[in-house]
Amino acid sequence: MTIQSLVLAAILSLVGMPHKPAPAIGSAEHTRLDTFAGHIATAVNAEGAAIPFAGAAAKQSGALLLTALSFHESGFRESVITCEKRGALGEISAFQLLSPLAFGVDANGKRNTAKAICASVPLAASRALAVFVSYAERCKMGGPLALWRAYAKGSCGGPAPVRIFRKGALVVVDKDAGLTRCKTWERLAARAGLVGASCYKHQPIEFK
Repeated sequence: MTIQSLVLAAILSLVGMPHKPAPAIGSAEHTRLDTFAGHIATAVNAEGAAIPFAGAAAKQSGALLLTALSFHESGFRESVITCEKRGALGEISAFQLLSPLAFGVDANGKRNTAKAICASVPLAASRALAVFVSYAERCKMGGPLALWRAYAKGSCGGPAPVRIFRKGALVVVDKDAGLTRCKTWERLAARAGLVGASCYKHQPIEFK
């Protein structure tokens, strides 16, 4: 199975449409999601791509990480992917990039612009992976969960709660966004037949 096919299957399972032919969900929507899956595949297959995992299935694990991340951050909505709709703090893309670390620099050493990131899903995906790799170097303890928590709140360790304003009051809608996202990645990896994908232990990820 190609990485694109792997990601598409994961996306369809997350949006409640597993194993249905394109006409059953609408051919246009199926094509859109397949194109998004292709962009993720492009990012992980790129020469020198930053992948925060080791093992024979490292690229597949990285692709499923991006799938889980984009599901929680954007719901795969086109308006978020293209940056028509941004986060409350100005976060952009399917992966809700915001910080200088997330934006990174281009081949000329200049900071990537929001315009460039919004115009290229593979670029946005590669920057999200780079953030995870950066935290993998900083967050040595706690397993992959520490990386997900760091992505959610910008520092290693501890839960990363998500709060929103609802009827004028600040309400916690997820006590630990990092754990929620990591568990989604863990489930996707297990469904794909990958071994070693754990929120709690850094280890090579292999095929069954």
